[in-house]
Amino acid sequence: NRTNGELADTLGNFIKRSIDFTNARFGGEVPCDIDLEAWDSLGIDWLASFGKLEAAFDGFHFREAATQAMEIARFANRFLTESEPWKVIKVDPEAAGRTMAVSLNLCHTLALLFWPIIPETSNRIWTMLGFEGTIDELVEPGNPVWRKALEPGLKKGHKLLGSSEILFSKIEDKDLDPELKKIKALLAEAERREAAEKSEPMSFKPEITFDDFQKIDLRVARVIACEPVKKANKLLRLKLQVGTEQRQVLSGIAQHYKPEELVGKNVVLVANLADRTIRGELSQGMILAVEADDGSLFLLEPQGEGINGNSVS
Repeated sequence: NRTNGELADTLGNFIKRSIDFTNARFGGEVPCDIDLEAWDSLGIDWLASFGKLEAAFDGFHFREAATQAMEIARFANRFLTESEPWKVIKVDPEAAGRTMAVSLNLCHTLALLFWPIIPETSNRIWTMLGFEGTIDELVEPGNPVWRKALEPGLKKGHKLLGSSEILFSKIEDKDLDPELKKIKALLAEAERREAAEKSEPMSFKPEITFDDFQKIDLRVARVIACEPVKKANKLLRLKLQVGTEQRQVLSGIAQHYKPEELVGKNVVLVANLADRTIRGELSQGMILAVEADDGSLFLLEPQGEGINGNSVS
């Protein structure tokens, strides 16, 4: 609503109407000068407004600064609408010219005021007003750019670019639907995970004694060869060097690791697990891995020199 109502319908609409009407009816030039007396009589308390802007910018309160600048944009839009230069020009071209001179100077003011907030858009306004370069080039130490908007900046005869562009595209409901669906899906997934965490308390296997644990022989082994097991898309055949001994172990990690990624890695081997035959292949032990919440497997990979074949405790 703020994009459509404030940026598109207020700021963008005012800028485009002012420039388009000037291009069409006044040859793309500022029709007349606006003196300070006329500028101050517009009904905007410039000193009060700029005082609030300065306080907002100095305090890095950009939302408040945007609100103050948008108040001036609303005034400008009302001024142009109520002055109706498209009607007045038929009976009093000079009065219509004064209206457009004021409007164009308000465009100049708004470009400077909004520059710290939406610099890219302000520079586009600057270009449409016929200035070369960007507002960025006006920056001076100790003299904020927006202070240059205290007085009218466009003189009679100043030439505009001659064309305009739409500064803000309105956001339609159909444009929001895909993003809303993404947000809805993310929220649903977050709620699902949160519910799962609450409803599934941590559980542990039955308690064992220290003596039971001591029976498990965990060793550091190095993978010296690895290849897929034929007709088994989940299995890899690993050849391990465990100290002075070599072992063959089958592991269901083929969907998580490529064979070439494993060669040279250290793994943790349950060395005294009874041999098993899997798919007609001998497996002499088991290597340890951790399963993530999404089902991914991560091997335990001990780091260090001179640890091959050593016990893990």
